[in-house]
Amino acid sequence: IDAAKDMMLADLVLHWNFCPRMTTCCPFHASMIELKRSLRRLEAQDCSKTFGQDFVKEVVWQCAACGVCALPDRLYVAERPTRCPACCGEWRAVSHVMAL
Repeated sequence: IDAAKDMMLADLVLHWNFCPRMTTCCPFHASMIELKRSLRRLEAQDCSKTFGQDFVKEVVWQCAACGVCALPDRLYVAERPTRCPACCGEWRAVSHVMAL
């Protein structure tokens, strides 16, 4: 599961346009610094008791191997996706994404 999360975060920062700091050793670590800056801003926000509840009401697909979720109308269409994009594992239907 951790490897899938890492891969998804690394893929996420590829979609960002930012100026790397001059002291970074490489584009990868410059991206990780930018990701940490975003996470710090998000962590500083007020608590959200309703975070993720929109997805709890929907049936979603979750990879049985790595735990990645495919949300209807987000990553895939409502029908069952073919294979997990993170590990090529099999999908299973679950009634919620996270325990809230």
